[in-house]
Amino acid sequence: MALLCPDLVTTQRLAQALARQAFPGTLLLLQGNLGSGKTTFTQAFGQALGIREPITSPTFILVQEYHGGRLPLFHCDCYRLDPDQVMEIGLQELWGLGGVTVVEWPERLDPWPPHWLWLRFELGSAPEQRLIQAQAQGKAHQDLWQQSLNLFHGSDLRVSPSPDP
Repeated sequence: MALLCPDLVTTQRLAQALARQAFPGTLLLLQGNLGSGKTTFTQAFGQALGIREPITSPTFILVQEYHGGRLPLFHCDCYRLDPDQVMEIGLQELWGLGGVTVVEWPERLDPWPPHWLWLRFELGSAPEQRLIQAQAQGKAHQDLWQQSLNLFHGSDLRVSPSPDP
């Protein structure tokens, strides 16, 4: 399934809807070119979880942990790693910690986890427009996507301003 987000606010609303439905063990795999909106999406997702600290790209840190929200958020970036290195940093351990794990550049994962929601971000024709394609593996993640879409389409979710650092 693909969803066209015409602007940044709509993309943030989708992230907010997913965060409201997220459960312990949620695994979001975000694929897309540099600048396609993966980190921006994660920032809105974390804010909707109630995380107050600024969420930054973990490109050089590899894994960034955030606590203080409804669920812990583990934000991973595999851009600079090959598949062997990805497993060496212990991503599998994060999947079992009862939080939400967001992995940017998941195509570098091997082996695959058994359950996930994969979101592929593509730039649209307008500067802030994004086409987001989704695929879910496992019933819980399929339900997460469907419930999030229902919330996204059926409510007037508002994006709050970024919290002060």
